[in-house]
Amino acid sequence: HSVAHVVFHLASRWFTLRMEFVGTCMVAAAAFIVVIMRQSVSTGLAGLMLASVFSVCTFIPFIMRLKSELSARLTSMGRIQE
Repeated sequence: HSVAHVVFHLASRWFTLRMEFVGTCMVAAAAFIVVIMRQSVSTGLAGLMLASVFSVCTFIPFIMRLKSELSARLTSMGRIQE
């Protein structure tokens, strides 16, 4: 039981790391777009866009981890009922 828990924890951390990498890529892409469109985008709008993308990207790993933990717990509940 403890080995399975450790493996699940490590897989969860690996998944979180990958989601944070995706979030970092999204922030970098948004920053690149702001730099490319600096003539047509105001500084306030650029800051709002970067802040919004950053805040969304910080919650993505957390929400995906909750989803995977809920799925694992519901699967285990189904196995117990069988």
